[in-house]
Amino acid sequence: MRTKIVFAACLALACAVLVVTMRPSVTSASDPRVEKLHERLLLLDGYLEHYANANYSFYPTVAQVARRNIPGRVWPANPWTGRPMKLGTATGDFTYAVGARRLSYTLTARYPGGTITIHSSVPYTRKMQNDHRSGELGELIQYFADLWARRHGGRSPAPDQMAFDAGVGLQAGVSWWPHNPWTHEPMRQGTDWGDFTYKVDAGSGVFSIIVQYSRGDTRTFRGPFSKTLAPSPAGAATSSR
Repeated sequence: MRTKIVFAACLALACAVLVVTMRPSVTSASDPRVEKLHERLLLLDGYLEHYANANYSFYPTVAQVARRNIPGRVWPANPWTGRPMKLGTATGDFTYAVGARRLSYTLTARYPGGTITIHSSVPYTRKMQNDHRSGELGELIQYFADLWARRHGGRSPAPDQMAFDAGVGLQAGVSWWPHNPWTHEPMRQGTDWGDFTYKVDAGSGVFSIIVQYSRGDTRTFRGPFSKTLAPSPAGAATSSR
């Protein structure tokens, strides 16, 4: 009788083990842990936005996304392990991809059977503010270029003179060269947000300073004033398309 009881107990244990090993690994999206994962990914998203607000709109690099680098009172925990969430593809952890300009990013967290993704980028209001600032700074560069022209017989500066460390930026009366609101480096010739392109019309000698906006448009300033009679009207913008 004792032998039969032991055999029955062993058989029951084997069946229990069989049930566990055959159970599907897929987690339903209704699992409370998935909702917790979503909430904690949103918390991490908030920390990354806070970082950008304190770092001139730039989101952190991949290497910087760690508990020791990102300010936050409570670092989110992995709902499956209870340990702090970290970069990786394990259940309850996350991956982070940042745009080339560090002005957007994608967070992806994984659970068995699915993923949760949050995509964030520089808010429209911040783009509008920085575009407005870029336009003001472009107008100042227009003034510097006109100042150079008045000192050179009304002739527009050549393209290689239009820089903080060249003729226009080094002339008397220019103590500070405008800085790009996105990079906080001197504005330069280029097509990145907050920079400008520059050209001189071969026939008229009129120069054009075209400031690049983040929202897809540009703003153009022309001179010298002796040739154009007056600066471009405030707020005038031309589409870059």
